Amino acid sequence: MRDGKIAIEINLKKLAVIAGMVLSVWLSGVCGEGETLLLIIPAGISYLVSKEA
Repeated sequence: MRDGKIAIEINLKKLAVIAGMVLSVWLSGVCGEGETLLLIIPAGISYLVSKEA
């Protein structure tokens, strides 16, 4: 660490994916459609851990 500075990099695409996943979990809880989470959550997690994003 030089000069005591810390750099934080925020990837807005990944932040948007996280926000979409949170919104979908909330919406599926309200509507009672939990089966859609079997597609949304794994797809979002695979996008978050991929190196290309």
